[in-house]
Amino acid sequence: MSSPAPHATTPTAGPADWLWFGRTVLLGAGVAFLLSGAIFFFAYNWDSLHRFVKLGTAAGLLAGTGASALWLPVGYRVREVLYTATVVLIGALLAVLGQVYQTGANSYDLFLAWSIFALPWVALVYFVPLWLVYAVLLNVTLVTYAQQVSVQLDLIATGLLLFGLNVGLWAVVYGLWNARRRSFDVVAKLLALWAATNVTVTISSGSFDEAPTELLLTIGLGLTVYAGWVVLALRQRSAFYLAVVGGSVLLTLTFLLLRRLDNELSYLAAGLLVLGGVTLLTDRLQRLRTSWQRPTATNAGALADRADEEEESGIAVKVLSAFGGFFASLLFLLFLWITDLITHPVVATVLGLLLVVTTIVLGRHPRQAFLATLTVCGYLVGVGLTIVGLPPQISDRQLVIPVFLIAVGTLAFTRNYFLVFLAVVSLPACLLYLYLIDPAFVFVNLAVAGSAVALVGFAIFRGRLPGDPRYPAARTGWACGLLMSLLFYRWGYWLADLPPTYYDELPASVTLFALAAFLLWRSLPRPWAVVSSVILLPLTLLPLLLGSLLLLLTGFRERHFAATGLGVFGMLYFTAQYYYDLRWTLLDKSLLLMASGTLLLLAFLLVQRKFPLRATT
Repeated sequence: MSSPAPHATTPTAGPADWLWFGRTVLLGAGVAFLLSGAIFFFAYNWDSLHRFVKLGTAAGLLAGTGASALWLPVGYRVREVLYTATVVLIGALLAVLGQVYQTGANSYDLFLAWSIFALPWVALVYFVPLWLVYAVLLNVTLVTYAQQVSVQLDLIATGLLLFGLNVGLWAVVYGLWNARRRSFDVVAKLLALWAATNVTVTISSGSFDEAPTELLLTIGLGLTVYAGWVVLALRQRSAFYLAVVGGSVLLTLTFLLLRRLDNELSYLAAGLLVLGGVTLLTDRLQRLRTSWQRPTATNAGALADRADEEEESGIAVKVLSAFGGFFASLLFLLFLWITDLITHPVVATVLGLLLVVTTIVLGRHPRQAFLATLTVCGYLVGVGLTIVGLPPQISDRQLVIPVFLIAVGTLAFTRNYFLVFLAVVSLPACLLYLYLIDPAFVFVNLAVAGSAVALVGFAIFRGRLPGDPRYPAARTGWACGLLMSLLFYRWGYWLADLPPTYYDELPASVTLFALAAFLLWRSLPRPWAVVSSVILLPLTLLPLLLGSLLLLLTGFRERHFAATGLGVFGMLYFTAQYYYDLRWTLLDKSLLLMASGTLLLLAFLLVQRKFPLRATT
């Protein structure tokens, strides 16, 4: 699966694209920060406020937002965001009611009432984020029902209900709205992926439970839905559903094999099953994608949809290959460890180096798509054996040296997408490993700063890498490395049992801000770059959000789907995790978030006034 090299000629985002991006980020982040601040404000549980003040504040926010969505003369995009805010504030009002009157209701009652009151708004608005929020809300409602109300429901019954719920949501989204708005295809695919995850976990973990009727019902329903998805994929010429179905079936068979055999050889057999199954599946999917590339549409809209579908299918096949190789390598390493076949250090090291060299050579083979899973598995097993086989005199710190040398050698001698990706990700991973051995936050700062500098550098100076096939894999690797390093900011203190301080985060915060400002300077007109940089300045206090925003900016500028997706995930995840930051009280967080949201919305209104949307949009 060698990546083509169109990066030197692929255009970056233009002025109109940046204007759309600015509107979207300012409006979305502004409303998100305001809502988060409001939720933190109510969660502060003011003892000094009368209950009518609490209820009046929550009800007033809900009524004001809902009335604005219904009657204010705003654009359709602003109206949809206001509808989404209204749905979120419904939950806040219900939570305040339970807080004030101590009704004794459990979480299930809250989420059920929230789901019921939100349904009319969701049914009338065709907005992807709103539907995603409602899908999460329904799933949480069902889980809390199984845990708090119907405690007699076992794992299989709960998994069956979750699978049925998400398949039903998928059918509604696909049948009613997917044909009207192409963006709802993302919602349908996410629901399908989550439903497949539910049925895979349910069947794999429940195969030995004493509930054969429920298990057989789950298997039958799963096979029926999977058959429908296969037919749909062949009609749509989409490899996504085929990858989901094939990966789910292989993973289920693997866990069933492990639980049935329950001996050392089961890990070897399971590893061979994953390796062979994913290799054959991805090879077949690649052949289908090649046969589907002949254009069948003539209008521009259909051609654009076909291009989007092809890109999503390609990502699905790559993820399947990478996951299959990673999972198979874990199974093989477990087999070697359990059977004591790697007790001789010299044998393990020599075998590991041979595997690494062999996979690097295989990475130069023309049929890289067919060998993708094999090369990933062999490379990871080889690196693992090399590390395990090192003599005990080598300290834990020195273990990063062979990993670093293997990564550099991989980057120098192969152009394989997956091997280059793994080599790049292993570089910041070495620094994070050093942090676990010696909890000095300088290692995390170096990992964050190094990944960010490399990511932005690849984006700005990509024209100097004409035709280099390593570029797509390297930039994806640096994007994943940056998010991985940012996650250590959230969990690193807990892993090392250290008190969090601002001084530890300052070097990375300054670096991230400088890179974001530089990227904006190279992408926008000078006045707007300066204004945007000033808006970003307060985020130096929140390096997790600043790093995620840098991912988002880079991904959008380069039209890089992976970096954009990782940036959006980071923004959502770290905003939610901000609730648990003990350096701030809930009131401080609330005021900071609401102030930030207000500033972002004022900036959005300024942009709207300076560059009004055309009526056609």
